Parts: sequence; structure tokens; C-alpha cells
Amino acid sequence: LETKTNKCFRSFKSIQGCQRWKPVKLDKSLISIHFQGEVQEATLSASFKTTTSGDVICEVSTEKPENDRWSLSRRTPQTILPVVQSMIAELALSVKASKLSSTEDMGFMVQRITCAMGRIDSNVKELIQIKQRFPTLLVKRNPKDESLLVSVDFIVRQNMLHASFKLTKTYPYTPVDVCLYSKAGKADMNIIKRQLLKNAKPGFGYMFRACDVIMACLQIPSD
Repeated sequence: LETKTNKCFRSFKSIQGCQRWKPVKLDKSLISIHFQGEVQEATLSASFKTTTSGDVICEVSTEKPENDRWSLSRRTPQTILPVVQSMIAELALSVKASKLSSTEDMGFMVQRITCAMGRIDSNVKELIQIKQRFPTLLVKRNPKDESLLVSVDFIVRQNMLHASFKLTKTYPYTPVDVCLYSKAGKADMNIIKRQLLKNAKPGFGYMFRACDVIMACLQIPSD
């Protein structure tokens, strides 16, 4: 028994701090779990209440619990804040709309929220990397639908190109609409489009790869 206990303790220590959630309250009729992303604004709390009839009610909050300190979290850059707020709001609505038929469904819901928070973290990291390399990055809401427009201006010698990525709630699992507009210079748009199709494949990190491809194309000397 002592050997098994030590083995379990070592296993726990190896994953301690890796998960992005922790229980806030546990009792017979209420379980509250707080999920925290890598930035402070990526926060969500889910409370599971069991009724006397055995039904499960799930309530969601995007407010941080009182006296909560998650040392690994950092503040979201102001430029990227709309993306985080939009994704967290979308996740909260999705969780609220879900129906849990029994207590067994709570585990699946925790897994689902954990995966969604991981996707949000990945998108935020990507946008921060783009912002660090291309300070011209801007994010604004698309008035026509619920998507976000991520725009970047590329300036290489006499060439100035504007790229706009339509970021939907399904990113990065579906292709991204990209609009290119030449503001100055003689950049070959056809070559850039072909290179994007060839080298920037859809998936996690697509926008960052696309920015790299565009920048590389603009650095090729024109005839």
C-alpha cells in the first residue's frame, strides 16, 4: 500500500499545475469549478447543482471568484482583448444551452470546457506572437456578423500591403477568409495568393504562418 501511495503522489506532483481548472466549492448538492486561461480575462466558472429529483442544473459565470489568485495568468494586451471577450462569451452561451441529464454528464462538460479553454489559449498566444512581430495588428468586430476582423499592415521597402483575417467562432478548425489589399508598391498579389495556398495550411497557428508567407513574398526583389 505504501508503494502504491508513493507512486500516486509522484504522478500527482508531475501533473500539478498543468490543468487550468480547480474546484471552488464542493458539497452534496453543489460543485463549482473555476477555469482559468493563460490571460486573466480568459476566465469562466461553472456550477453544477443537483436537485432532489436527480436533475443537474449548470450555471455559468465569466466573473473571477473572490480572493482567487492564479499566478500563471497575465493581462491580455488591449488590442487582443476583444478576441478573448468574444470567445469566452461564446463558450458561456454554449455551456448554458447544454442540458445535463445526470451527474455523469458533469465530467464530460468539464472536459468540453477544458478543451475550449485550451483553444482560446492557443488563439491568444498566436495573436500575441503576431502583435510582437507586427505592431500594426488591429482587431475589430465585423458589423455584419459575429466574427472578428484581424488586420495586419506589412511594410517592406516601397511595398505596403494590408491583410485582413476573418476570425470566426470555429477558428482554427475551419479555413479562414483572407482579404489582401495593396496600399502602395507593386506587390504581385497572384504570387502571394498562390504561396498562401501552398504553404499556409489551415489549423492551429494559421494566421501566424500566413503572415510569415506574406512577409517573405514582399521581401523578394521585384524586377
